[in-house]
Amino acid sequence: MKHRAANHKPYTALRISRILTVAILAIFTVLAVSCANFASRVSAEDAYLTRRTVVPYRRDTTETSSAHIPTETEVCAETASDDSIYTPLPETTEIEVSSDNTESLESETAAPVTAKPEEPDDTAESDAAEPKTADISTTAETTADTSPAADTTAGTSTAADTTADTSTAADTAAGTSTAADTAAAKPSSGKVAYLTFDDGPNKKNIATILDTLDEYGVKATFFTVGYLVDSYPQLVADCYERGHAIGCHSYDHDYARIQKEGGLEAEISEWESAINNALGEVPDEKLFRFPGGSTKKSALDLKGKLSELGYKGYDWNCANYDSMLKKCPANMTADEWLKKNFTDTFKYGSSLKNSPLIILLHESYTETADMLGWIIEFLQDEGYSFGTLDELDSSWYY
Repeated sequence: MKHRAANHKPYTALRISRILTVAILAIFTVLAVSCANFASRVSAEDAYLTRRTVVPYRRDTTETSSAHIPTETEVCAETASDDSIYTPLPETTEIEVSSDNTESLESETAAPVTAKPEEPDDTAESDAAEPKTADISTTAETTADTSPAADTTAGTSTAADTTADTSTAADTAAGTSTAADTAAAKPSSGKVAYLTFDDGPNKKNIATILDTLDEYGVKATFFTVGYLVDSYPQLVADCYERGHAIGCHSYDHDYARIQKEGGLEAEISEWESAINNALGEVPDEKLFRFPGGSTKKSALDLKGKLSELGYKGYDWNCANYDSMLKKCPANMTADEWLKKNFTDTFKYGSSLKNSPLIILLHESYTETADMLGWIIEFLQDEGYSFGTLDELDSSWYY
């Protein structure tokens, strides 16, 4: 019996060792499954946030040539699709998801338009006209003072008539001066440039942009994102009241959603609801720009459906690459680089026959807001006037 008991001890220890091993493996398995579930939840939350925040992306391939106008994904820093050729830009790229504009699309692709002569900006016009009217009025008074001396025999009524005639001439001259100002803002060469701004409204820069457009008497087209319209309805209303065209750039700026069955209709319907709340109406001319441009995979085969919904779609053929500022060479300032990009792509866009010159810009870049005056003067020097896309009869895609 003693011999059997002694032999039984190693057997018992072995069983205990096996049980402990199995228990440890079970614990590690439970921990691994828990970690996997946690990572999955974090990934899902990141995917949702990505839907609301645009992260700059660039191609890994060669640098963009001045003779090539990239698609919106190249020109702007938008949320990446599942295409493996896109990789994130350095984290130093400034993306404004701040208190100023919590859900600002700091990037996207990207382009402008000038003033309609028939709808001059009231504020800009009145500011410019007042001093000129005062000068002409002074001249009129001088003429009125001289008139009675020349027509002494005509009596008081003749002097009054002369004064009235002079006043009328002064009014006419004032009107001519105002017309001259408008003509200066819009050259008569027949060449029209269309300034377009994407990803707004942007709380940080839109006031500067609108004031600059007013200063030059230029009207532009603003492609707005629905959820930002819901966040800043007054900014859109101010833009609309100043005579600018308002277009749809989707509600969520979500490539994947647009691509799904019924996604385009849902994005446009939600955008229309937001814009109706902000403006009290949906603009009669329905303008649309696909997030990422019409050449992006999510937009393929949707142009016909867009037309059925009563919308005209627009890409662009000139840009300053504001959303790719992190590619600016070290030996150039941001301003120099943006201007070079603009002039290079202008050569391409302006060379296209039977195509409008459509310029892609973004509200979310302060550098773009600061250089807007330069862009307008550059185009004016090239003989261009400005228009809004609602003046065009048909869509324009690449």
